[in-house]
Amino acid sequence: MSRFSKEKRENIELLLLKEAELLFSNNDLKKVTVDDIVQKVNIGKGTFYHFYENKEHIYLELYLRAQTEVFNDVEIIIRSARQYEAKELCYMVMVKILEGFSRHPILYSTDGKIWSQVTKKVKKDYNAINNNADKVIFDKMVSAGIQFKYPDDVVIRLMQSSLLMAMILMNSDKEMLTCKIMIKALFDYIIEGEETNDEN
Repeated sequence: MSRFSKEKRENIELLLLKEAELLFSNNDLKKVTVDDIVQKVNIGKGTFYHFYENKEHIYLELYLRAQTEVFNDVEIIIRSARQYEAKELCYMVMVKILEGFSRHPILYSTDGKIWSQVTKKVKKDYNAINNNADKVIFDKMVSAGIQFKYPDDVVIRLMQSSLLMAMILMNSDKEMLTCKIMIKALFDYIIEGEETNDEN
């Protein structure tokens, strides 16, 4: 890789990520090969391996980058928590997550089976990075002053289930109207009171 400048290496990596994300979004993971990726980027296989161990490695990097982007978007909303009532804040967080899933299909197409398959084929411990992702968002909501009527694990499962259902509905509901109504109904039911998040 010494024959490439730093700028050229960055450009190659961005192209690899972009093309790999398109391939993984439109094809089953098993059907995508390193050859497919390098062909799209117009580089040799050897160059690919300077960046990633294998296709699973680039898949996990894409997943992690997408997840980080969504978490950052959610963090911005939660930092402005005082401006919103609890239900509105939760609603905005969930819609932001759905928008992230819509931008990055890899987030909702990666189930437990796929995750297990890809993490076994890379050296880096992605499980430690990804574990409890849903709990992180839940904890941020709680730290913003939101009080739920039910135990943490129940609320987290309800949020996960509503996101899964919303992702299914998004295929036929491009404006996400049904999804938004469902999410509002969920938070109307599971959040304590109607207080705003203003402190004293």
